[in-house]
Amino acid sequence: MSAHLRKRFAELDTEIVEQERVLDQLRQTRSDVERELHATATYPILTLPTEITAEIFGHCLLIFGACFIPRTYKRSAPIIFSAVCRAWRDITLATPILWSELHIRFDEIAIDVVTKAGLIEDSIDRWLSRAGSRPLSLDFMSQERNRFALSRLRDIIHRWSHRVEDLCVDIAWQNIQTLGLESAAFPLLQGATLGCRYIPALTFFDNSPRFCDLRLRMSSAGFIPSTFTQQLTKFEGPMWDLELLTLAPNLTEITCSFVPDPDDAPTAITHHNVRSLAIVADGADWADILPYLILPALHHLDVSAMDNYDTLESFLARSSPSLVSLFVEGAASCFDHWSQCIALVDGTLENLEVWGISNETIPSIFTILHPLPNIQSLRFKDLEDPLNLYLLLPFLYERSHKLRSFTIDWGYSRFIESSLVRAGPPISDTIGGHLSRLARLGMVIDLGKNYVSIGDIVIGRQKC
Repeated sequence: MSAHLRKRFAELDTEIVEQERVLDQLRQTRSDVERELHATATYPILTLPTEITAEIFGHCLLIFGACFIPRTYKRSAPIIFSAVCRAWRDITLATPILWSELHIRFDEIAIDVVTKAGLIEDSIDRWLSRAGSRPLSLDFMSQERNRFALSRLRDIIHRWSHRVEDLCVDIAWQNIQTLGLESAAFPLLQGATLGCRYIPALTFFDNSPRFCDLRLRMSSAGFIPSTFTQQLTKFEGPMWDLELLTLAPNLTEITCSFVPDPDDAPTAITHHNVRSLAIVADGADWADILPYLILPALHHLDVSAMDNYDTLESFLARSSPSLVSLFVEGAASCFDHWSQCIALVDGTLENLEVWGISNETIPSIFTILHPLPNIQSLRFKDLEDPLNLYLLLPFLYERSHKLRSFTIDWGYSRFIESSLVRAGPPISDTIGGHLSRLARLGMVIDLGKNYVSIGDIVIGRQKC
C-alpha cells in the first residue's frame, strides 16, 4: 500500500512539473503576442494630426494644473503625457505651451539636491528651453535663508527676464534687493507678485513697458515705487495709505486690505477709473477703507469679507456708481445696513452674491430683490440648514424671464424632495421638479457640489 502511494505521489509531481512547463510556455507565447499586438495596433487617438493632439494637451493644462516642483512634478501634464508612449513624448517635447509655466518651492526640495551647484539651474533651463518663444510664467518660493541662495535665484531670473510675462517671488524675510530686479530688463512682463517683509525704494520693473499688474504679499509696510505706477491698472495687496491712488491714475481693479498708520488721518480721495474694488479682511489690524474713497466709475464691489457695513451707504451716495455686481455678507447684523443701500444702485445692479444667508434674512432679501429690474444673476454662498426654499420658488418663477443664473453653494439636503403646490404656475410638484421646470425655461441653476442629478438641474459645479 505504501509503495503504491509513493508511486502515485511521484506521478503527481511529474504531472505538476509538466503543467508548470506548459503554463510557462503559454505565458511566454501570450507575452510575445501582446508585444506584437502593441507593435501593430492602431489606436484612434494616435491617428490624430500632431497639431490636434498638441492642442488637446494644451487644454489639459486646466485639468492637471501647473507643475509645482517638487510637489506635483510627477502629476504635471508634460510629465504624464511624455510617459504614455514615444509618440506622445515627442509631441509633448515639441509643444511649447506645456513648458511655459513653472512653480518651484526650493524649501521643499531635498537638501542634497537643492544645494548641489548648478543642478537646479540646469533643470530649469532644460524645462524652459522647451517653451520655445512663448512668454513664461515663473513662480519661485525660497523662504529659508541657508537653503537656496538668493544669488542663484537672481541669476535664474536675470537669465530668463526677457521672456517672463508673469513673475512671482516669495522670499519671506530675506532682502529682495539681492535679486537685483532693478537691473534686469523685462520687456514682456505684465504682472508680478512679490512676497517679502519689506520693499525698499528701488526702481525695479522700470524696464518693463508692459507692466500693469502688481500683487504684494507683505507683513509690514513697504514702499510702492512710483516709476511704473502710471501704467498700473491692477493692484492686489495691503495698502498703508492712499498714496497709490494718487500715483496710479489708470488703476481699474483693486483688491486690498487697509492697514493705515494709527497716527495718520487720511482724507477722502476721488479716483475716476477704478471699476472693481474687493476688500480683504487681512489680519486683526485692517480698517474700513470706504470712508476715504469716492469711486464714480465703480461697477463691481466685493465687501463680503467685512462684518460691518455702517459706511457702505454713505460711500455709495458719495460715489453714485453704476454698480453692476455686489458681493455682501448675509448675516442679520450686516443685512440691516446693506439692504438700505440697494435703492442707491437698483437701476444698474445685475449680479448679487450673498454669503452666509440664514432663515432670519431670507424673507427680507427677496423683498428687496423684487423691485430690482435688471437682476440677472443671484448666488447664495455658504448656506446652512435649514433654509426656507418655499419663499425662493415664487421669486424664481416671477423672474424667470430675466434671471439667467441662480446658484446655491450648500451641503446636501433633502429639501428638493419636498412638495410644493403653488410656487408659480398652479402646479403641484416637488421643489426639485419646480427647479427642473425653471431650468428648462432657460435659467441656469446650480445647487452646489454635493447634490445628485435631478432632471435638468446640475450635478455639482456643472450648469444646465
